[in-house]
Amino acid sequence: MHHCRSTGNSADVFLPPSAYDRIRPVIARPRVIAFDWGGTLVHTHREHDAFTPGAAGVVAVLRSTGVPVPQRSADNLPAHFLETWSRSGAAGNEREFDSAEFLRGWADREGIPLPADLGPVIDAMWTPWVGCLKPIDDVRGTLSQLAAAGINLGLVSNCAVVPHICTQELARQGIGHLLNFTVFSSELGVRKPHPRLYQAAFDRAARVDDGRAATPLIPADILFVGDTPQADVDGPARAGMRTALVRTGNWTGETADLKHAPDLILDSIHQLPTLWL
Repeated sequence: MHHCRSTGNSADVFLPPSAYDRIRPVIARPRVIAFDWGGTLVHTHREHDAFTPGAAGVVAVLRSTGVPVPQRSADNLPAHFLETWSRSGAAGNEREFDSAEFLRGWADREGIPLPADLGPVIDAMWTPWVGCLKPIDDVRGTLSQLAAAGINLGLVSNCAVVPHICTQELARQGIGHLLNFTVFSSELGVRKPHPRLYQAAFDRAARVDDGRAATPLIPADILFVGDTPQADVDGPARAGMRTALVRTGNWTGETADLKHAPDLILDSIHQLPTLWL
């Protein structure tokens, strides 16, 4: 049985499904829902599977254009890829992995002359990543319900993968067309909870919402839904957004260390339609 928790009055009161009618008047229906991606909409545990084929793709593209890549350098690349990726995702780091910077750093250390146009090389590095994310149950069905009800939907993700490859993965999952806007840390160079991501999310949501309602969009009209307290609750709350914390990813369920109590605590995103539709 799924349970919902409202933190408006107490952070420790669980509410059964029969109590949703009491929650609706307290938690107003949002005009926009901005979702985190990994841990919220999808499982990410297979991402590391993409590093070895991605590194092989880099080497293959370089060699096909006449760039000499010693086998020792090719063999070192997957481990260097994983190490740099892991370091960029460490807690407290707000600087995103930069694909071009990573490749140039590796090439400089290995004495490999890179071409001026790194686009094909970066594409080869990230293309194997497409398909490594697993939707958490029927994400497409839930987002379809929310979109059909007139709620604008967005994605705000800490994702080092270049945006056009992220778009391919969203299309593969069958949800890209349901999103009114996206914000990827790879396009901004910083990671949540850096304020730039929430500002970008608000700006893009406001452009989508423009003219659809009698009053301009304000941050409190946005519900930010995610699985990581610092990135998906503290950051959005400081930006004036409402927040919902889900149990499907990073969050362990402890409330004592939450700096900002989320407006909602949910088992998963699939409870959202129950609240307002």
